[in-house]
Amino acid sequence: MKRAYCRRSDKLGPKPEKFGEQLTADHVVASGIGHRGIGGERNAVVLKDRATGFLGCYPVRLKSAEEAGQVMDHFVGPNVAIGRFYSDGSKELTNAAQAMGWPHDVSTPERPATNGVAERAICSILDGSRTILETAGFPPNYWPLAVRHYCMAHNCQKWGGDRSPWELRHGQPFAGHLVPFGAIVDFMPPPSARKAMPKFGGTTTPGIFLGWHMHNGVKWSRDYYVFMLSDIRISGADYDNPKALQLMPRIFRTREVYYNYEAPAVFPLKGWYDNIVRNAHTGSFPGAIELPDGTPYVGESEAEAA
Repeated sequence: MKRAYCRRSDKLGPKPEKFGEQLTADHVVASGIGHRGIGGERNAVVLKDRATGFLGCYPVRLKSAEEAGQVMDHFVGPNVAIGRFYSDGSKELTNAAQAMGWPHDVSTPERPATNGVAERAICSILDGSRTILETAGFPPNYWPLAVRHYCMAHNCQKWGGDRSPWELRHGQPFAGHLVPFGAIVDFMPPPSARKAMPKFGGTTTPGIFLGWHMHNGVKWSRDYYVFMLSDIRISGADYDNPKALQLMPRIFRTREVYYNYEAPAVFPLKGWYDNIVRNAHTGSFPGAIELPDGTPYVGESEAEAA
């Protein structure tokens, strides 16, 4: 994923004071099969509110007006009047804004730098998501999870002011755990998963933190997303082949997550990631992910050939 422009150029006038008075949006295009997300996502819609600095990034499979409208609605939520919506004039965002009745202005055609707020937001998301993927030891195709986590972390930081974007929008600080992406936590699995746990064992199990579940309007449901650590297996394969690394362990949505703030964050996949990437030049690939039952992952092309 990349954008060519990160230059500063604002044409939007004075900063507004209320959420929804001025929104800006743009697309990130993840071209090529090697850039696709774990769910086949090829693009992402980035939205930012200028008044609060509230940021959102929504991975999508298609660059369509229907998907754009869905994520725009989720970002804004119900009963919010939009004063002005600013984009690069893409037909997807234009049609979505028209369908939603949003007043719409566009930047200079073929000059993405003229939508400076969105362009800087995209640069921030790309840089931040790359960093947290590297820190956590996740392959690049997990970017759809990373961008969501990055935006939430951004929204909960004060950025030199008295209040964070989350507090400016929702009226109070975020009340949940703020856990690094990919860090180990303990969580309470749902009843269906607890059936496989030892009868006299603990009621929680180790997991890998992924993010937060949000209702419409980016309101926290009080639930978190995690991987179960026991779902992940390591064996030999080539890290450079994205298909060999597209494991999708079960993503659990859970209410109870326990994180030790007093100890340094632990990233269970980081050692494996460094071992693969930093030894790649030797031709030795000492580890890659298998499916939970021990069978190798079969990508799209291999499955079709079979």
